Amino acid sequence: MPFNLPAEYHDKSGDNRYFNLSSLSKDEEITLRPCGTFEDGHWIHGFVYWVDGQPKRSPVKPLLKDYIDEIDYKFGHGPGKTRYDEKAKKEVPAEDKKSPDKFVSFPAICKERKNIVVVTIDKPGVLKDLEQALAREDTALTPDGLLNIKIIFGRPEIKPARYYSAHTVQAKPTQGEITNWKKAKDTIWTQALFSGSDPFAGKPADASVEGLPPTSRDELGADKEISDAMPDEGWG
Repeated sequence: MPFNLPAEYHDKSGDNRYFNLSSLSKDEEITLRPCGTFEDGHWIHGFVYWVDGQPKRSPVKPLLKDYIDEIDYKFGHGPGKTRYDEKAKKEVPAEDKKSPDKFVSFPAICKERKNIVVVTIDKPGVLKDLEQALAREDTALTPDGLLNIKIIFGRPEIKPARYYSAHTVQAKPTQGEITNWKKAKDTIWTQALFSGSDPFAGKPADASVEGLPPTSRDELGADKEISDAMPDEGWG
């Protein structure tokens, strides 16, 4: 069940029902089993930008004219701020705006929190590790709607820069995980994040899936849609 993952997404809510890498403490690890598919509204990907600290998300990249007047400034930039230009040898305006980032979000069973969380990934290196894990031929969706892998994210204390790790293990879902997902899956509508709504409020009666399914590249470099097929054996 291969995925091509977008690059960055942040959730700053602090809600324990959500997980992102920045919520990890130093030397902490967290174990997640991804659940659901794009078609059932549980996986989403697209673009996000921030306005006064609040995210605006869409399944397609917004046009420059639609966000440039409201998007946040880059870190350390803002009206009237300056920076020293080494080439020009003088202070120059530091008023650059950010640009929309790609994001991915999906539900997962969290071992440590003992519940189901909506996961967001915001670090390119970890995204690359995750993409490689999801693109493996032996990674697939079970008939019960859970992936046959667990992803362990960590934040080792490595200086000077913050560093995140991710590694994947294949593991057949337990009966407890299957039962918990069956109880929760209809109460989670990750597509709600596009409108700034609560993904744990369930699927609205008139809801529809936005955006296009994630794609993967085959050995010839051509795009193909993700298959939800689960091999009959060899994955447990």
